[in-house]
Amino acid sequence: MNRYKGYDQYREQQVLTASPGDLILMLYDGAIRQIRLARSAIVEQNPGDAGIALVKAQEIIDALIDSLDLDNDLSGHLLRLYEFFNRELVASNISKDANRALEVEEMLSELRATWEQVVRSYRSLNRAVGG
Repeated sequence: MNRYKGYDQYREQQVLTASPGDLILMLYDGAIRQIRLARSAIVEQNPGDAGIALVKAQEIIDALIDSLDLDNDLSGHLLRLYEFFNRELVASNISKDANRALEVEEMLSELRATWEQVVRSYRSLNRAVGG
């Protein structure tokens, strides 16, 4: 267990020093990773591990929901999308349907790619204006 202590400290420091945009990217990465683990467990007929991973993915999506500024119109759309993701993950968990989880994974991956472009553009703009 001690060999993981350094990694855990590194990850904690990474989270503590990350920008808000980078934290959102980390949440997307975590949700996508958990869904991939769940799909693999479903294929391997390991429902216990699939269930654990799908619940973790839902918890990460809940954190994405908590990050939304609901005074923003775009956030309302994202809220409905995140709620859809959670419903699909629950259905995937109940039915052990890897395809439902895959659809959520693909949509999350697209959102992540878009968010990454936003973060990069923001950084470029900040550098251009000396911020």
